[in-house]
Amino acid sequence: MIRLTGPSLLADATRYLSFLEAPLAARPQVVDCILEPLPGIRLDAHLLVFAGPHSATGEDVIEIHMPGAPPLVEAQLQQLLSAGARLSEAGEFTRRAFLNGRLDLTQAEAVLELVEARSSAAAMAASEVLGGSLGGCMSASRDVLLEALMELEAGLDFEEGDSQDLEPGAVDELLHRASVLLNSGLQAEQQRLLRHGGQFRIALMGAANAGKSTLFSRLTATQSLISDTAGTTRDRREAIWQVPGLELPLTLIDFPGLGGEAADSRDAAARELAELNSTPLDLLWLCVAADTAVEDLPARLPAAPVIVLWTQFDRQSSPNRALLTAVHRLVGAEAPQLELSCPPDNLQVLPSEALARLSQDVLTDSEKALSDHIAHGRRHQEALQEAVEAVARATQWDQLGGHQDLVAEDLRAALSALALLVGEFTSEDVLDRLFSAFCVGK
Repeated sequence: MIRLTGPSLLADATRYLSFLEAPLAARPQVVDCILEPLPGIRLDAHLLVFAGPHSATGEDVIEIHMPGAPPLVEAQLQQLLSAGARLSEAGEFTRRAFLNGRLDLTQAEAVLELVEARSSAAAMAASEVLGGSLGGCMSASRDVLLEALMELEAGLDFEEGDSQDLEPGAVDELLHRASVLLNSGLQAEQQRLLRHGGQFRIALMGAANAGKSTLFSRLTATQSLISDTAGTTRDRREAIWQVPGLELPLTLIDFPGLGGEAADSRDAAARELAELNSTPLDLLWLCVAADTAVEDLPARLPAAPVIVLWTQFDRQSSPNRALLTAVHRLVGAEAPQLELSCPPDNLQVLPSEALARLSQDVLTDSEKALSDHIAHGRRHQEALQEAVEAVARATQWDQLGGHQDLVAEDLRAALSALALLVGEFTSEDVLDRLFSAFCVGK
C-alpha cells in the first residue's frame, strides 16, 4: 500500500495518476484501476479515496493498494515522485493529523507508543490513549472549567451589588465536577504507566530438576526450598533480577519443570498452566542438565530468543550426541550456550550474555520505547497535576467568598495546563523531537 496525502490531492489526482480521466470526487470511494509501474506490466489495483477534512490526516488521502512485489512497488513509487510527489518525513502523516486537529498531542504520542509496543499490555495501554480516553476526559474537564470561567467573568463585568454578581459558592458545583474529572484522568494515566510496566521478562524453562529454581534463587535472592523430587516447583514465580549498572528492570520467571512424566496430578496441572502461558517474554533460558533424558525436554517453547544453560556442568560428563541434537532441534543450532557450575557460582557471565541477546533482538528499540513512554507519561501527569492543583486553589478561593478574580485566575491556569497537555500551545522543537522518532511514512 502506498499512501498519499495533501490539501488538494483529489483535485490534482490526474497529475500523479495519469490513468485517471478526471479529478477524483471529494467523497469516500474505492476506484478499481490498472497500474503500469513498468513498461508492459499491467496490474489490477484499487484506490481508496478519503476526502479531507474527514480523513486520517485532515487532508485528502489516496491509498494505492497493489501487489506487494518490491520491484513493482518501487517502480510505482518512482512514478509518483517523478510526477511531483515527495517521500514523507519521519512521522509526517501523524504530524499532519495533529496540526489539522485530527489528533491531539497525547494521541500522537500514543501512535509512537503503539508502533513500538513489545507486548499486548503496552499495545492496549497505547490504544486507550489513541482512542481518545485521555483526550476525552480532558475535553470534558475543559468544558466544565470554561463554563465556570464564563460565569465568573460575567459576574466580574458588573458593579458590586448588581443582579449579575455571583454569590459565594455559585460555581462550587462546576469546580467539583472539574476536580473529579481531572483526578480521574490523573489516576488513569498513573495506572496506564503501571500497566505498561516496561520490564524485560526472562523465563527459566526446562526439565524437572534441571537447576532452574536454584539459579532463580541465586540471581534474585529469593528463598526457595530445593528438592530432588520432580515437580517440586508447582507454579511459576517472579522476582526482580538486579543487574549492576543496568537501570532497565529485568524480571525472572521460574516455570515448573516441563517435559517427561508429571510427578503427580498437581505437577501435571502446573505444567499445563505453564504451557498455556500468555505472558510476553523477551528472553528464554532453557536449563538443561547434562544427564537430562531427551524425552524429558519440553515439547515446545514460547516464541522468544533463547540461551541454552547447561547446568550442573562440573558435576556431570558432557551431554551425549542425542541430547545435543534434540536441544539443537528445539532451539536451533545458532542459539548461544553457556555452561554453569553447581551450585551456580560463575554467574558473572549471565548479565553480559543476556544483555547481548536482548540487544540483538529487542533491547535497543524497547529501551527507547520505554524511555519515550515514561517521558510521555510524566508529561501527562505533570500537566494533569498542575491542573488539579489550580482547581484546588480556585475551590479554596471560592469557598472564602469575595475572590472571584483569584478564582478566575486559577481557572485560567488549569485551562493553560490542559492546553499544553493536548498540544494547543507547543513549541516547534518539542514537535520536532516527537515526530522525528517515528518511522518514515507513519
